[in-house]
Amino acid sequence: GFTLGAHPPIVGAHAPTGITFRGAAETIRHLGVLLTKGSRAAAAATMWQKCVSSVAARVRHWSAFDLTLLGRVHVAKSVMAATVVHVASYVAAPEQQLRALTALINGYTLGRPPDPATDDRPAKGRPPMAVMHLPREEGGLGMPNVEHQATALLAKTAARLLHPQRRMWKELDRAQLERAFPGVGAAALLSRLQPGGARARATLPHRLVEGWRALSATKPHRLTPIQDMLPQQVAREQLAGNANVAATTGGPAGLAWGAATRAWGPARRLGDLPWRAAGPPPAAVPAEWEGALRAPAPSTPWQASADGRWVRAEAAGGQRRLFAVDTDGRLADAPGGAQQHTPPGGWGDCCVVESPAERGGAVAGAPPLRPWLAAQRQDRPSDQTLYLAGQWHSVAVDPSLWGHGSTPLTHLTVKAATQRLARLAAAAALGERYSPGEAVAPALWGARPDGAIDAAAIDDLEERQHAIYDEKSGARQAAGARGDQPRSAAPGRAPRWLSLLPPPARTHVAERIRTREAAAGPRQTTFQCDAADPLAKWGAGRPAWRAAWRVLQGHRPRPHRIFEWRLMHGGLPCGAVRVSHWTSGAAGLAEAVCCRNAACRRPPNEGESAPHAWRLETVRHALLDCPAVRPALQWLAGLWDRIGAGGGPPITSRVWLQGDLEAWRPRREHTELWHTLRIAMLTAAWHMRLERAARGTQFAPGDLAARFTAAVHRLVRADWQRATSDVTDMAGTHQSWFPAAERRRAEYDVVAFESEWCAAGVLAHVVHGQPGQRPRLEIRLAAPAAEEMTG
Repeated sequence: GFTLGAHPPIVGAHAPTGITFRGAAETIRHLGVLLTKGSRAAAAATMWQKCVSSVAARVRHWSAFDLTLLGRVHVAKSVMAATVVHVASYVAAPEQQLRALTALINGYTLGRPPDPATDDRPAKGRPPMAVMHLPREEGGLGMPNVEHQATALLAKTAARLLHPQRRMWKELDRAQLERAFPGVGAAALLSRLQPGGARARATLPHRLVEGWRALSATKPHRLTPIQDMLPQQVAREQLAGNANVAATTGGPAGLAWGAATRAWGPARRLGDLPWRAAGPPPAAVPAEWEGALRAPAPSTPWQASADGRWVRAEAAGGQRRLFAVDTDGRLADAPGGAQQHTPPGGWGDCCVVESPAERGGAVAGAPPLRPWLAAQRQDRPSDQTLYLAGQWHSVAVDPSLWGHGSTPLTHLTVKAATQRLARLAAAAALGERYSPGEAVAPALWGARPDGAIDAAAIDDLEERQHAIYDEKSGARQAAGARGDQPRSAAPGRAPRWLSLLPPPARTHVAERIRTREAAAGPRQTTFQCDAADPLAKWGAGRPAWRAAWRVLQGHRPRPHRIFEWRLMHGGLPCGAVRVSHWTSGAAGLAEAVCCRNAACRRPPNEGESAPHAWRLETVRHALLDCPAVRPALQWLAGLWDRIGAGGGPPITSRVWLQGDLEAWRPRREHTELWHTLRIAMLTAAWHMRLERAARGTQFAPGDLAARFTAAVHRLVRADWQRATSDVTDMAGTHQSWFPAAERRRAEYDVVAFESEWCAAGVLAHVVHGQPGQRPRLEIRLAAPAAEEMTG
């Protein structure tokens, strides 16, 4: 036990109760959380260090398995990041343990695989971590981020505090907020007041401050335009920290608590100020709010009884519907005999909030809660769970006014908050390369303003890489030619004796502020925008970016998807990418970054160095121009000529690497097949390149064609199995285990298989027997002979 408050301290066994009381520096573990009267930071570090040890043990265990990059992402998310959920729901992560967890999870996901020839996780040139944390449909990998996850868990708790569902812990927390910010209470969480401010830190418990800080990190914004707000909602707007309220003397809105107290005295809400029909306003607010505050507030369709036990709503046609309020604030249709009930104290306008539908607590066909929701409700479920927040004069905040995107805070989930934090980080790190909530730009496409593929992007990239290579391979000679000056003699550098002079006398900062204000004249009132979503989608959007990542997420094998993902992000660790990580003039540069194919390393001529005689390994060279690869691509182009009944694809980077269908377009019904074959060939070329780098074994175009043929055979057989059988047909399984199996089977059958793989009978053919017999598959694709690769 612990003694709290003014009770005399007790340490050791307590005879009357039999409880052992802990000292001030000791802890009590309750449901996995350490409670202490001593150092909060030490207790938090102890709890989170246990999570670090647990994750480290899982990393040691799972590192023995050679999984693909995507497989490791799944393990990191479900096995490792999940260990912090319980502790992170209550205690914010200390910086040291957070860095350790991030290093462990990222090190496992991107660490060196047991067989370097089968994967390339540790390679340099990978996309930024901000990209890898994005969802896969937006061009990321969905990698777990412990910091985002822990922040989202605390933000969810803070958002639940604003939810009108009645719980005892909310009453305690709201009382703490009311003591810290009298008259504002929980509304401070959605204001411009700072959770790290002196008042919050001095008066609020540490966990409330951390929850407030986490909710602020998700950047909630006002969902409802200020001109559409009800007069009752306007009256409940707080004065301090409000982006739309300023002092009448002018200046910026969003005043701090002390400044608001000096400006309006004991008043805390707009409704507390004396708004008269005529005369100067007591506060500077938008014109729409001023008009609503000066006029009497009209009655609303939703009203609650004075005791808070009944709610009535007026629907279209003058019909009224009566609801009973449960002990947790949830509304339910009142019994038939209570429809004419008249509560003591009469009725008053009230705030009713919508929440996600709960089993056994949903209300069907309720009138719209707000006038502006009438149109939105047309495409939303008719069933909803309603909660009474109270009569308007007692409501601290209407949570339906605030949210993320178009989702109010009452619908906030941990997953949505985590994804929002990842998107905010990507928007800050990537800038114009990320269309918020839509997709990230493929790096291999270039940077055209309209988001389309830039055909010259790969040429520009190669020019930069060759320039860096030339500079690094001849850096010592270039440094002497430049004639660099010592840093002390650089132009514009102040002489050292100036630092010995005494600094000039300066006026006080308050005096300088008064001087500037007097020179500027009367201050102008400036409101801040709190309705702008930092993740608002761009006007035109980037549908081509999103479509490219959606195509990547097809049913192809994981190695193909991972390779294409890295290719589109420009993250393949070819030699040209590694050049920038070498020191200028270092020995062995050409050996490390030039193509390892024997034909690409001719003997240098007299007076010629190896860097100029060998071929720098760029992405285009490794996948298109290398003599070990190009004949295999030409063979596939000729094969496609028979499949597509037209000219084969040209061997250009725009067609093969960027996947531009404007430069060469196959038939519409063969677009997906072309994408599958193209990626299968490029993946085989890259994996054979990895094997050559790891083992030093050379490969010929015929070997690459054979590898590609084997990969296509596996794809054909897998799709044939999917079209002709079902997982529910396996012995020992039950159909109820796979609720979506019938739908998947209906989406892909033998007819769909034939349309995908059996074009012109080049790759495969389906033999249909007599009625009642199962069809039979014939695979016709065969690896070419060696002479076909050299012809």
